Amino acid sequence: MLEHVNCSIYENPLKSTFIVSVIISIGIVLSYVPQHIKIVQTKSSTGLSPVFLLLSSLSGIAATSNLILLSFISIPCCLEITKFECINSQISLIQVGLQTFSTLLVVFLCVIFTRNPLDYEEYLEVIKVWKQILWFTGFIIISLIISFIYGIKSSNFILKYAQILGIFSTIVAIIQYLPQLKTTIHLKKAGSLSIPMMCIQTPGGFIWTATLILKPGSNWSSWFPYLTGAVLQGTLLVLCTYYEYIAEKDEVLLVQEDQYYTFEE
Repeated sequence: MLEHVNCSIYENPLKSTFIVSVIISIGIVLSYVPQHIKIVQTKSSTGLSPVFLLLSSLSGIAATSNLILLSFISIPCCLEITKFECINSQISLIQVGLQTFSTLLVVFLCVIFTRNPLDYEEYLEVIKVWKQILWFTGFIIISLIISFIYGIKSSNFILKYAQILGIFSTIVAIIQYLPQLKTTIHLKKAGSLSIPMMCIQTPGGFIWTATLILKPGSNWSSWFPYLTGAVLQGTLLVLCTYYEYIAEKDEVLLVQEDQYYTFEE
């Protein structure tokens, strides 16, 4: 059996904090809906970097696995605390799991709905990404099973592996935005990236990070990837907003000025 965990930290949680966590959970799912709808409507994956899709998925899977391991340490406390306290103690896992599912759904929808012949090469890249995600998921599942077997007598072993996954998720979270930032700068437009989605997710990312930090029994390896992601997504949002609204408006004004001076001449 695992070493005894101090279950008192999960007792008497604030109902207001739980309500906020539930709202964030719903918000996480809803924030991806504009992106899902855009892929279905346009039947295109243009503007979505395959490398970004791959790395964001791997980061999410690693982060979810991190919380699965940490939850495995805390789950015995559910025998000592109330059902509400038990659910509240696992709310971070629910949130991260929903976020990872929504991210994977973006890739899956690209695979299912991309129909534009002009996107064929990108489509092949997305197919390759989906296969790599499935391989990584299989590897993680096997590693979690092995961790539970070898770590059943010591929470220390599981905690260390959870931290390794958290560090991996953070590194990937940093790297994942580089190709997407490069793609956006190259295209000088948002493409299939949904600005409404990012407008919801960016401030939500910072709020979510705060709730993860304040959660009883919080571990830095669980929230640091999301703080990093929120900062980088904010940068991507600024770029997309600039290209779609400010730069495009300036270009229109320049064209109008050129037409005016040509007419005068």
